[in-house]
Amino acid sequence: MKRSSFKFRQRTTQELIGLLERFFWSRLPDRYEHFPVGYENLFETRIQEELKRIYDRTSVFLRFLPDYMVIDRENKRSWFIEYKVTKTPRYSEGERQWSIGQVEALAWQNYCDLAEIGAKVIVCIFCPYYKRPLLASFPNNNLVFRNRTEVKSSLGSGTPYVNVDLEKFKWFHDFISEELGIPREEICRLLNGEFWQELRRNPYLRTTYHPRAPIKYRKKYIRWLNPCTAGSQEG
Repeated sequence: MKRSSFKFRQRTTQELIGLLERFFWSRLPDRYEHFPVGYENLFETRIQEELKRIYDRTSVFLRFLPDYMVIDRENKRSWFIEYKVTKTPRYSEGERQWSIGQVEALAWQNYCDLAEIGAKVIVCIFCPYYKRPLLASFPNNNLVFRNRTEVKSSLGSGTPYVNVDLEKFKWFHDFISEELGIPREEICRLLNGEFWQELRRNPYLRTTYHPRAPIKYRKKYIRWLNPCTAGSQEG
């Protein structure tokens, strides 16, 4: 399976979701439920393929619906959750590349549009080359480092993207604690050392480098900070 293929990228995201489901979402109190809602789950394959060939606003809205939802039965609240894995540094940005992520432009605009009408959309990003690898935030254009860019040479989907400033995102732990009301200590207990080790070991979730990236930018090991201590998470 080619690393640039849609199936590989989809598997990459599913690996992240699977780990979070196993270590976190499935172990929360029954008041919370985390479940898929994206268009891959709502429409049969034939309809998905038809929608991919239509670029009007209705089709784009459906194609880029967030993939998951979380509900809080006790407080009658709900959130969309979209998971993104960004793992190829933009070497053209020099040292700034280590804190810049990449999201498809149409998807990002859809999340921002949903947020503007009052929908709660949580964008959860995993970035293995950033010192805080697991992040979350509500989408807004203040998080954008560089607006829509056309792809000339890429290991990804080849579609236009926006660069987001990872320094402006919160730790996943902080954001989820504040927004869903889950004690931060409980999140740290669930997303424990074993979770970080699994992230580090997973071959789908490792940093990849563009073939043209200079040797000096190809780091063999990137130290992750630990959101639950003052030290760093070795994983």
